[in-house]
Amino acid sequence: MAAVHQNLAQQSVLVEAYGGDVVAVEVSARTGKNIDKLLEMILIQAELAELRADPTARAQGVVIEVRKEEGRGILVTVLVQQGTLRIGDVFVVGSEYGKVRSLFDHAGRSIREAGPSTPVVVLGADGMPEAGDEFIAVKNERESREVALQRQEHLRTKGLEPTKALTLEELYAQIQGGAAKELNVVLKADTNGSLEALRDSLIPLNVEGIKINLVHGGVGGVSESDVLLAQSTNAVIIAFNTKVTPKAKDIAKLKGIEIRSYKIIYEAIEDVDKALKGMLEPVFVERVLGRAEVRKLFRVSKLGTIAGCMVVEGTMQRNANARVLRGAEVIAKGKISSLKRFQEDVREVAQNFECGVGVSGFDDFVERDLIEAFVVEEKARVV
Repeated sequence: MAAVHQNLAQQSVLVEAYGGDVVAVEVSARTGKNIDKLLEMILIQAELAELRADPTARAQGVVIEVRKEEGRGILVTVLVQQGTLRIGDVFVVGSEYGKVRSLFDHAGRSIREAGPSTPVVVLGADGMPEAGDEFIAVKNERESREVALQRQEHLRTKGLEPTKALTLEELYAQIQGGAAKELNVVLKADTNGSLEALRDSLIPLNVEGIKINLVHGGVGGVSESDVLLAQSTNAVIIAFNTKVTPKAKDIAKLKGIEIRSYKIIYEAIEDVDKALKGMLEPVFVERVLGRAEVRKLFRVSKLGTIAGCMVVEGTMQRNANARVLRGAEVIAKGKISSLKRFQEDVREVAQNFECGVGVSGFDDFVERDLIEAFVVEEKARVV
């Protein structure tokens, strides 16, 4: 705790223990330690600072969460900070507007009004606001529409519209330049908070230049239009804690569109990370099978020179890749075209056994040469 106080002091935040006026309470969310004390100190500080909300003013608050439910519509969870929100109030929230049709408390019970410091679920928004957006009650619907339109125009001028799709010319230029590939994703979630958490976790994923391209993100079930969008953009659909409509399932099956459903965020992130790594070009790893030392040479009319060898390590396998080493220098490469034990053709000879080895394209063996058998295996790229 002392280290925390010192770090705060370095940032010009002096707690009471250091002679300042900032209250510091050591708490634990896991054990619940001092939570009651923290609440008590918050109340004391609010009283000392004479922090008061006016319950008679127009309601103001902040959006905590947004979700969309079938049969009910858009549900916006708001923490009322000022004034009193009532059924029938017209409001603006973010760049959206609406009229309060119903209010629900934290237990899902219907209520008629919500005062300061009250969390409430509001039914009546015409669009999907964002978590953290400001919620304001206004005079009438005309004013609400005007404010919402002004905010939407402001967003457009700031360039916050959806990213423009890559043109064929740009795509061709990237391919020619060896640029990164992309994994296109259509993301659907049950709430705006979940959508933001997934989006913020997925977008930064980047495996050696292969990155996520979020084609579309929205709250609600996976619909037919989502599947058609995924088809046109060659995207995979990730559905977090939300349903897929029967028609969307049928179209996805018909068009071969993948819909992956999750209930735990980190599982979705892990799967996408694996998908990115699977998109990487494979790496080829050489694995040495064995080594044989040339002890004697045999001339065979149809096969050329056969090296009489002793397998000194591992195994020698017919049709394996081979290199011939003379000292530390590789003097030839080819395949083990013939492998014999006495006069019999065999597929493999183990360590400490003698054999006759023929290497394709090479017959200029000398005694003490080393023949190394190996295979080249394709392995998944690991970052």
